[in-house]
Amino acid sequence: MQKPRSEKHYLSPDSVLDAVTSLRFPCRKRSSPWTDLDAVRKMTRMRNKMEKLDDGIMMFTGDLSNLTLADINNPEQQLEFSVTKIRARKAKFRTINLIMAQMLLIN
Repeated sequence: MQKPRSEKHYLSPDSVLDAVTSLRFPCRKRSSPWTDLDAVRKMTRMRNKMEKLDDGIMMFTGDLSNLTLADINNPEQQLEFSVTKIRARKAKFRTINLIMAQMLLIN
């Protein structure tokens, strides 16, 4: 007599995900990401972040064609501020070096 073959049962990915979700979060039901308002907000924030990063990359690589005048003025002001800070620090080091040289000459 031949043994009956056991049938294999395959689960769809959605049913597996539903089962795992119900085990991990018994009070939550799985919702579609398109109806979940938090997910839509997160995706919108991520898209906006990506656009800003892309603009920054274009700015640093030299492609300024998509930038507005305000987008160009902001980095220019940041550069001018940085150069001013560097020059002030450079002047401070020169002053310190002069004072130290004078102290060495006196002693």
